[in-house]
Parts: sequence; C-alpha cells; structure tokens
Amino acid sequence: MKKSELEIRTFPIDTIKIAELPMLTPGCLTITQVPPAEVDWLEKFTVKIISPTERHQQINTIMDVLPISTKSLGEVGYGITHTLTGVKVVLTGAIENGEQLHEFGSSAGFLDEQMVFGKAGTPNNMEQILLLDILVKEGTVFDRKLCLNVFSYADQWLQPIREQLKKLEMKQAKERCFF
Repeated sequence: MKKSELEIRTFPIDTIKIAELPMLTPGCLTITQVPPAEVDWLEKFTVKIISPTERHQQINTIMDVLPISTKSLGEVGYGITHTLTGVKVVLTGAIENGEQLHEFGSSAGFLDEQMVFGKAGTPNNMEQILLLDILVKEGTVFDRKLCLNVFSYADQWLQPIREQLKKLEMKQAKERCFF
C-alpha cells in the first residue's frame, strides 16, 4: 500500500444484540446498555436499537450521526480504515428540564420526521440505528463544554467496539475500497 493511499474495509452487521459486554463477531454486533463511566452531569444514559421499520419514535435533539469506524493502520487520510455497515449511531441529548442540547436549532420530535434517510451523513433506509440518548441533570450549565462532554461520553461507549473492529482480519471484509 502506498503511503498516500486510503483503503476502507467494510464489515456488514445483520444482527445487533444486547449483553453485559460489547462484542463483535462476523455479522453480529453485541452492545451494552451500561453507561461507560460515572460523571456528575449525567442523569440518564439510554441505548436503543431501532430497526428500519421502527423509526417513528420520539427523540431528543439529534446531536450527531456516527459511523462505527476505526483506523486500523496508518494515519488520517491514508492507511487502512475498518467500518461497520448496516448500522449507524445517532446521538441525541437534552437536559432533564426538557431543554434540548442543540447549538443551531432543535430537531426533537419523531426520528422519521426529523431526519432524511439515505443522504450523505445519514443512515440509509435499510440500516439499523443505535440511538444513544443522553439526559443531563437539571441545573447543568448548557455550554460548548457540556456538548463536548456528551460527544466524548458517546466516544467512550463506542471505543470498546472500535477496538474489536480494528482487529478484524481482511478476509472478513465484504468490500475493500481504495482512494
């Protein structure tokens, strides 16, 4: 592989299960609903699996849509990246009193009414969604630092999955794309 080349390997997920510990096996992602850490600002941490046919669900403001990807070799922009397909993470959040965690406008409401699926940066029509909803304690100051803490908290929850994804073998990949 050339130093300037980027290879993305995709690993399809057909089944998502819930257990005490996260685990990644061919075609199956096992997730935990256990919060990754105790923090003083967190009131409630909820993880939901949403199938493509169950998207008419009430949600808090969408903060981000995240692919589950990790760098396997190299640095950003080149090397090898492993990505799960068939699943995306949607991070939502609010403060306990109902104030939505948004910086430019609220997208609280029904998921299927607030998101256009199948567009760049959104889950496609067939992907499952891992909804991470973070409810912050009332009285917590809503500022940029809080939003960054929420993003970091989601990353902490995803990191054990990324560590396992990083170790998957090339022969398990469905596709290899070169850029």
